[in-house]
Parts: sequence; C-alpha cells; structure tokens
Amino acid sequence: LGFEKCGYILWSPDASDKMQAPEEIRVGWVDDLQVIPEGRIPRVRKYKYLGVWVDESLPTARDADTPKAANTELSHAKILANRGRKALFAMRPLLVDPLCPIALKANIIRTFVMSRMTYGLELIGFRLDHVQPLSKVLGTAARWAVGRRGSAVIDGKVLLFELGLPTMEEVATAARTRLWAKAVRTTGGLKTYLGLLAR
Repeated sequence: LGFEKCGYILWSPDASDKMQAPEEIRVGWVDDLQVIPEGRIPRVRKYKYLGVWVDESLPTARDADTPKAANTELSHAKILANRGRKALFAMRPLLVDPLCPIALKANIIRTFVMSRMTYGLELIGFRLDHVQPLSKVLGTAARWAVGRRGSAVIDGKVLLFELGLPTMEEVATAARTRLWAKAVRTTGGLKTYLGLLAR
C-alpha cells in the first residue's frame, strides 16, 4: 500500500462531523501475515477522481444555502466551460466563415465544443443554475455559426433547435439520468463517489 498516494475525505452533511474528523488515520497490520505495513493516511479537503475535482461539500452542493464559492458542482461546471471555450476559440475561424456550410458548423460544435464540456457532467444534472456557464459557451458557438455576433438578441434554445443541437441542460440531465439508471441496476450500489450522486 503506497501511503504517499492515499488520502481520505469526509462526506457528511453535518459540519460538526467534519470538524471532529482526525487529520490522519493510523493504519496497522491487517492480518497475522503482516502483508500490509503500518502507515498513516492523511485527510484531504479535495481530490481529483476520474478527472473530476471533488471536495467535502459534495453532499451539500445542491442545498440552496451552500455558498457559490464553495460549491463542488459549480466549480466543476466552470472548469468544463473553460475547456469548451478553448475549443470554441480554436474552431472560431470555421464557425464565422460564411462559406462554411451550417451543417458542418453544427457538427463542429457537437464534436469539438460540446464533447469537451461533457466529462463528469453527471455531477451537474438537474441544476439549471449550475449548467449556465456551459450554456453560455454553447450559445456563443451557435450565434457564431449562424453569423450573429456581438449583442444580437436571439433565443438560444430556438437557435440550437434549428442547428439540431441539444441544450446543455438536456445533455446534463441525460447524463445524470443515465448514472441513476446504472446505479439502480448495479447490485450493492456504485462503489465510487458517484453513488452519492445517484441517491
């Protein structure tokens, strides 16, 4: 067991439990053969698991009184939006080119922009306010694709419908629903932090 790679995080809706948790856990021999040596596992406040940063506020991220600055879901949404924005600006020359067909532009948005914003999207599903950073990036891409730039007033959902693209709310909701369906079918529940999201 590589103790330098280990850490533990406490997920509890009760703030007092988080305060009482020890800063490290001492681990001794687990059997008479002394296969696993003694060591210490430190407490961590956040860590990256399967490409997604999670922290101690994960169980309470959906509470209305959770501060935005400390919200795991909103932080992850901003990370995804930044990834999408980078891809969007890389594809900008094609999206604003009037000679590029609209169908090709829609496929570029779907393939290069939206796909960058879907990793770990299960964390955000069913929360419209948390999907807003992603929706802004997608809205910008759609406006560029049809030649409407700047402050042009246009309904984003209608525009996406015309381009044959789903909204980010629909994509996030589908991802979280798929997670819930997988958790229901899995005997004993999911063994990762995703099990918390499927409740």
